[in-house]
Amino acid sequence: MKIQKKKIVILLSMMCIFILSTGLTYAKTLTLAWKSNYTYVRSYHPDNFTADTYTGYLSIRGADRYGTNGSSYPNYSRITYVKDGIANRYKIHSQGESDTKVRTRQVTFKDDWDFGPKTEVYGFIATSQANATISSVNDEY
Repeated sequence: MKIQKKKIVILLSMMCIFILSTGLTYAKTLTLAWKSNYTYVRSYHPDNFTADTYTGYLSIRGADRYGTNGSSYPNYSRITYVKDGIANRYKIHSQGESDTKVRTRQVTFKDDWDFGPKTEVYGFIATSQANATISSVNDEY
């Protein structure tokens, strides 16, 4: 009888540890592409066993300048989630090289509950040739 109580206590303890470990969240936010505080691509995903949702953050401002003498500006930001070889792309565009408004977009990607390959995530910021080589408005790097 004493041995069975001990086994029950051990089993209950193991169940509690398992439940707590799968419920704990070690959240991760990755910066996938970055040009400034206004133009970036980030992805958030909790790092626990039951997490199935990725959240992507896209931000862009056309008035930012890059390259030699500010010769290019950000055209669009893109985040790509790849699951089972299928790419799911989300974009946000600036309204041109003089666009001082910070445009943001939040996207959600649901992962499958399977034991297949892990979802991959990529960020990209496309730049275009600027007509005028000027400095960024209100630079904050």
